[in-house]
Amino acid sequence: MMEKAFRWALCLLLLAVLTGAGCSGGTDPSVTTVNGVKMVARANGRYFQVYNKGAWNWHVAKGANIGSSMPGHWFGELAIPKKTYARWLDEIGSMGANNILVYALIDPGFYQAVVEYNQAHPDRRIWLIQQVWPNDENAPGNLYQPAYASAYEKEIELDVDALMGKANIGERTGLAWGKYTVNVMPYVLGMLIGRELQTTEVKATDEQNPQKTTFQGRFAQTTPVASPMESWVAEMADTLAARMRHYGWDAPVGFVSWPTLDPLVHPTENTPGFPKSREVDDSQVLDPRHLGPGPEQASGFFGMYQIYPYYPEFMYRQPSYAQYTDSQGVLRYGGYLKEFMSVLPEYPALVGEYGLPTSVSCAHQQPEGLSQGDITEQAQGKELVRLYEAILREGYAGGLVFEWADEWAKRNWVTMSYMVPFDRHVLWHNVTDPEQCFGILTFLSRKQVKAANMKEVWKNP
Repeated sequence: MMEKAFRWALCLLLLAVLTGAGCSGGTDPSVTTVNGVKMVARANGRYFQVYNKGAWNWHVAKGANIGSSMPGHWFGELAIPKKTYARWLDEIGSMGANNILVYALIDPGFYQAVVEYNQAHPDRRIWLIQQVWPNDENAPGNLYQPAYASAYEKEIELDVDALMGKANIGERTGLAWGKYTVNVMPYVLGMLIGRELQTTEVKATDEQNPQKTTFQGRFAQTTPVASPMESWVAEMADTLAARMRHYGWDAPVGFVSWPTLDPLVHPTENTPGFPKSREVDDSQVLDPRHLGPGPEQASGFFGMYQIYPYYPEFMYRQPSYAQYTDSQGVLRYGGYLKEFMSVLPEYPALVGEYGLPTSVSCAHQQPEGLSQGDITEQAQGKELVRLYEAILREGYAGGLVFEWADEWAKRNWVTMSYMVPFDRHVLWHNVTDPEQCFGILTFLSRKQVKAANMKEVWKNP
């Protein structure tokens, strides 16, 4: 396979991130001890801070998500070698980014590369945000189902062990394994519970656990009145923080959510001829105001939200959002960011995913051209800058682009039925599939590089 970085995208993103406030410099992170607990990062108000040279420095996140699949391989195969991760980190650091996010535990070589990069570049560290992924294959709906909850708690503890460099995991299908020997915690900005929880999961969890209306843990808790789903999130966050404390460490702990579960009411999320009461999106809530740190959580709490400009549909249908403007005109995305921030609690809100795919086909059209596909590489770079500026302007703790590199294992509803045979679609890059074309970095086969004239493709779609 050949890799081709679109340098215009890197330059444009570099321009955006270098103008962002709060970049922390200095030497290798110094570990401070607070009441006997080691810390290198903390939440303070709506932003993060990192410890360096005897002081806490403000930190605004800017960077990208890193996936786990290479062309020709499925996600669970974890086929990316350490040398590729090392090269990517060099490129990510060179464009001025200070953060990366990974969705689940990945192979030991990645964490070795993170430590080695930061030790070699103490003046431009890249901080890791580590998500602990709850299984989404054959999930039971009710996330309190004992076997499911127990398995997730075990994964939480195992992931923390691995990040501490104290895990030797036997081979397991579809999940990371190997010998984890490096302590990456001195470079961890935060740890995350969850994923994009589906409305069906929230509904089932809430309906089947009516007694779970609050959770009061040492490190995470809910308000006195919360939903069972919110209590589940707090309970898992408490498990995560407790495992770090087992090693004498503390790091900000957060949760993952998205606009589909926000506490706002969106009348425009409505299919014509279909009653609002039967809509799936905008039907359930995971309210950030009901979640927060427990009394022993020294480094704080945060929320990470996956916010795109074209989905759900209320993102561009809501009339009030069209009143939001920036230097380039109407920006409905900014309108949503502003309204959502008005209901968020006083802890960091990180936009952990925002992105625009460069596929030939389009899955969702957006009025300002911020669509899910049908965007050129040049437009992608310019608009990512614009979205990031809006994220900062509205007081979020930073933003991470989805994603660093294209993943051929992904698929979108627009093209999925045409992937025949489906189990071989990872062997080629489908340029019509939006999900395969989010990357700042693209992968092309040698034949594609030789045969394709992308300018002609865009002229004659």
